Amino acid sequence: MPDPGFPVPGFIIKHQGENYLFDAGENSQTKLARYGISRVKLNNIFISHMHGDHTLGLPGILIRRGQEGSRQPLNLFGPQKLDKYIRATQRYLSYRLHYRINFTELKDSETYDLGKIKMTSCRLDHRLPTFGFLLQEVKNKRKFYPEKALKLGVPQGPLWGKLQNNLSVVLEDGRPINPPDVSDPPPRGKTVAYITDTRPVAEFPREFYNVDLLIHEAMFLHNDRAEARQKYHSTAREAALVANHLNASKLLLTHFSRRYDSPGVLSEEAADIFPNVDWAQTGMELKITS
Repeated sequence: MPDPGFPVPGFIIKHQGENYLFDAGENSQTKLARYGISRVKLNNIFISHMHGDHTLGLPGILIRRGQEGSRQPLNLFGPQKLDKYIRATQRYLSYRLHYRINFTELKDSETYDLGKIKMTSCRLDHRLPTFGFLLQEVKNKRKFYPEKALKLGVPQGPLWGKLQNNLSVVLEDGRPINPPDVSDPPPRGKTVAYITDTRPVAEFPREFYNVDLLIHEAMFLHNDRAEARQKYHSTAREAALVANHLNASKLLLTHFSRRYDSPGVLSEEAADIFPNVDWAQTGMELKITS
């Protein structure tokens, strides 16, 4: 249930001037406005599953995006029923969008190239089809060695820049020079994983490992683990074990039961296993540095 101290899901990832949205619980539209997050620059939305606390805010966001002047296509990722849900709201609420929605039905362990980032999906263990997401920034610039380039006869100038950006070049004498000849591969881009409404998952696609920020549900304390199993959710302790399993750098807990006075007690339980942990709060902002 929406509650000031226990907000429904909605996470924005900002990267290179674009916004990426994980889930859209009730009141997401006004939250985006409150924190100055542009819907015009929101071109990718990822919906984990079709429960109302993850989807009820989506129609308002879609309408507001068009009202603010966006004509760019929107990439929408989610379970099969998500496309039908959006079409039904358009039909029964009589609204039109002046931009195209590119809907992608999620599958397990699929990677999608979105330009500045890549997204990998993962099937989770909930009461209905549910998916986790891994976003990874795309880095093309390689570590360049000028001495190697000069030794091969590559003159300083534009050709160096192409090689740094993972492009092959041809010299005046016809010899091809490839990026590996003069540079190391680009470093791995920063990563964020979003895993909610699930029992703990034992195995993930390889992209999920060594993640920089893991956002994981922690609905219950370990004392309530029987109910967690019954409702297909996770405890704070289980979320911490997943963070260890994935070798995460930081864990951010979310999706808390309102039975507890404060989500802080869930964070305290997780910290016994995974010390670098915090709990999600409305308006919280975390920076993942390169």
